[in-house]
Amino acid sequence: MPGAHPSPGPIPAGAVPGAFPPSNDMARVRIALPVGVGRLRVALAASGRPSSFFTAPSSLEVVIDGLRRFWDARDSDAASVTPEPRNAVSGVLTPLSCGADTVRCMRWIPRVVTCAFACFAATFTVGVPSAEARVPRLHHVWVFVMENHSLGQVLGNRHAPFLNRMARRYRIATRFYAPRHPSLPNYLAMISGSTQGCASDHCKGGYGGPTLARQLSARGLGWQGFFEGLPRRGYAGDDRGNYIRHHNPFVYFRSVTSHPRQLRHLRKLRALRPSLRHPPALSLIVPNNAHNMHDGPIRAGDRWLSTWIPRVQRSHAYRRGGVIMIVWDEGHNDSSGCCLPSVHGGRIPLFIISRHARTHHRLTHTATTYTLLRMLESGFRVPHLGLAAQARPLPRAW
Repeated sequence: MPGAHPSPGPIPAGAVPGAFPPSNDMARVRIALPVGVGRLRVALAASGRPSSFFTAPSSLEVVIDGLRRFWDARDSDAASVTPEPRNAVSGVLTPLSCGADTVRCMRWIPRVVTCAFACFAATFTVGVPSAEARVPRLHHVWVFVMENHSLGQVLGNRHAPFLNRMARRYRIATRFYAPRHPSLPNYLAMISGSTQGCASDHCKGGYGGPTLARQLSARGLGWQGFFEGLPRRGYAGDDRGNYIRHHNPFVYFRSVTSHPRQLRHLRKLRALRPSLRHPPALSLIVPNNAHNMHDGPIRAGDRWLSTWIPRVQRSHAYRRGGVIMIVWDEGHNDSSGCCLPSVHGGRIPLFIISRHARTHHRLTHTATTYTLLRMLESGFRVPHLGLAAQARPLPRAW
């Protein structure tokens, strides 16, 4: 008759009426769940989930353990539960009646509650994407550091045709700020997330804190600094000729200067071109004062970049997902800032060049040099240093 419930059919021999499915089905589920969860965790790792999600006791493990315990108890207790009565007309099961064995039946309740809570926690943990999940993984990045110009002095300047062509073709951050004045504190912040208490270009260094270079080395990822005018490979001394020491932040940290193998990561600029065949994960490139717009005109710096940027773009590593960034250390006659009380180094340009960058796209979120460090760390999947932990990565940066 219409609306009637189908007959429940015969009960298999040896089965308890109203009980749960046979234990061999439960065994199959117990085997499949960890495999499925394992695949989920691998997929999350590939998508950029923070490492802390995997090192901390995960709610996914709680789900597995809770479900296993619940199923084990259900299998062992099912035989002692009084069969659930059926409605004589519809054949539908009525609410569970534990009969004389109410105590054992009640054991299921906290297990069910625990399992449900663990499932909710896992859903909440997995369902909320982190900021790092939106930062694509980096394999190779080249960071070119220029000097002492604000955004308005570069963007739209007819003496910088190459840079403005890059701005039309790729991405540029238009609300990006340097930490402070003068140069050295900004270079230190760029690789360590802190100005290290330095407020001039004459700080002696010897800092013991961690750096991005140290993080990459610990992960087995390569890094190199290429400095125009560097007297020789691994040089950590004072200014000499066209080389300016306070434009080389690595030589201010003991993690580099105390280890000869780390010092060898400091290279002359001419080594950049052959390195493009097998580049490290991070390349930091610093021109001398004639080409970084510090002493020389904007046109000279623009021409210098128009020589080196295309060379990088022609490399196999760039074509396979590499990213080029051009950033300035500080603004000129500009003490504007944002985001943190200590940031007042001026509004500076940040160009982001990659094959996946949207044409003529403006990144209008407020950001700082600490944001740049955070994006690099997120791309390389390493922890955030200093004030980079308080910064938010620019969305859709590359």
